[in-house]
Amino acid sequence: MFNIPESTQKFIQFVLIMAAGSGGLMYWIDRWRERVRLSARLLRLDSLFFKFEVENHGKSSASLTHQVQVVGYRVENGKVTRKRYFYDVMTPDRSLPSHVPKQFSASYDGSNRSNGNELELIFPRYRFAPTWGIAASVYGEEHSHMFSIRRGDRLPHISAYSYWRAVFKLRVRLSIAGRKSPANSR
Repeated sequence: MFNIPESTQKFIQFVLIMAAGSGGLMYWIDRWRERVRLSARLLRLDSLFFKFEVENHGKSSASLTHQVQVVGYRVENGKVTRKRYFYDVMTPDRSLPSHVPKQFSASYDGSNRSNGNELELIFPRYRFAPTWGIAASVYGEEHSHMFSIRRGDRLPHISAYSYWRAVFKLRVRLSIAGRKSPANSR
């Protein structure tokens, strides 16, 4: 009835295999929708201890890893250095049921700490990772380590774009200041 070229027949066959083969296209869309995604917010923040809330937005339950990674920047001798610390989650039950916010607390053991100001970072980023799935990050403001009192129900935080833009500006500002100093002009 219809005369379809062989290349078109192969293309239609390929599309049908991709859409219906290996569980079908709807299977992969469903897997994407049911993935584990976390949202987090900081509730209380000190240099050695913080309290946070994590919510799992996926369909299946998951659990939080035993450590929270905190990455930030420090200015030492006119240079920006990146520091990374790991806080231990103190709550024994780290399970994350679906769509239920759960509060946790984490502390820094301080065994390899040299001085008291070491954990006061500029632009800290807190990364909360599940045992499987997509991690959540909370980006702190420039001096968010100074806040130990709650502002309403949230500590100050900024978007990922604002965070990386501010870090870039800080590095540029310090590199320009380093070039203009009289000690470097000799």
